[in-house]
Amino acid sequence: IKAITVSVTPDGNTVTPSGTKTFSAAVTGAKNTAVTWEATGGSISPGGVWTAPAASGTYKVKAKSVANPKVSAEVTVFVS
Repeated sequence: IKAITVSVTPDGNTVTPSGTKTFSAAVTGAKNTAVTWEATGGSISPGGVWTAPAASGTYKVKAKSVANPKVSAEVTVFVS
């Protein structure tokens, strides 16, 4: 059995308050390459489009493998 890995790009972005940024996730080792998205602030669509909150700060955007939800990757986004 191959290990499942998830990667998210791009990382280390700065987004304006209430701005948007599109993230993409790559899943290897699984037939099902779908992910579910989570963010510590703002909102993120099923397609990986993150809408930043109005408040400045540091946030995390995470993609979790649907095939194995224990496997995930996250990036940091700065809002300013």
